[in-house]
Amino acid sequence: MDDRSFPKLVMRIAEERHGGNLLEMSHHARLPQSTLFRWTHGLAQVPRLELLEKFCGKYSLSLPAVWDLVCRDVHRVIAGREVPLPDFSDRRPGPKGKLAAGRRRR
Repeated sequence: MDDRSFPKLVMRIAEERHGGNLLEMSHHARLPQSTLFRWTHGLAQVPRLELLEKFCGKYSLSLPAVWDLVCRDVHRVIAGREVPLPDFSDRRPGPKGKLAAGRRRR
């Protein structure tokens, strides 16, 4: 596995298999979309093992290799170094809620 971090691995798989669509990936892998979002944005320090097992099983990945990648990311955080994240600069933001858009609720 040549990915530099766990978030980059998840995003690479999403790009290759689902055109970068995390919702589609969520349905295919039967994982919550919020979990995939946290994984790709580096917000989950240590992913739950049962979710990792499901993810690895669905995409034919070696669980020990993925776990080593997660551990490397944790060691980076402990050492005060940045975890490499995917590049999201080409993505449009999603729709804003009514309150965020400045409209009042009735």
